[in-house]
Amino acid sequence: YKPDEGSFGSSVLRIMLGPYMGGHPLYGQELIAAATVHIEFLLKYIEQHLEIEDRNSMVLGGCLTRTALLWLRSSLHMAMGNYKAATKDLTKALEIDEFYTQARESRACVWAAVKLKSYAIIFEEFKRIVDDHHEDNRSNEVSYAWLSLSILSDRSLGSLDEARGYTRKAKRRD
Repeated sequence: YKPDEGSFGSSVLRIMLGPYMGGHPLYGQELIAAATVHIEFLLKYIEQHLEIEDRNSMVLGGCLTRTALLWLRSSLHMAMGNYKAATKDLTKALEIDEFYTQARESRACVWAAVKLKSYAIIFEEFKRIVDDHHEDNRSNEVSYAWLSLSILSDRSLGSLDEARGYTRKAKRRD
């Protein structure tokens, strides 16, 4: 299927169906594949028309960005079990915007969950995420948990007391 260059609406709807209906037993894989094709189409189009990413543009108010599409495609790759492709997309999103913390968090979680990187690299990535967030950000709980697990897995990354401190922060309930 080749997307229609004149209609972004069709592509956006097909992209939205991928994550929403991707678990359907009969059509899930097909919907994920179609969403991936449409993301690829929009990524190529946006690369040739970067003005689309401008917040003042008339195309979804600037919400249609390469970073958002790469993050979404990475989640589709994860749903298919293709973790290396997912991290590749997240890395590409971070090359476009190094402060895209959502992509950094997703990439670090994939690295940690499927052991794609060393504990030292995982530790540094989660440390950066915590530093980038406000200390009260609820998503820090995941980062603190991985920081603690990284220290427990590689004692050169910190002390047992530091691991306990990260565990306390991960369990914090407000």
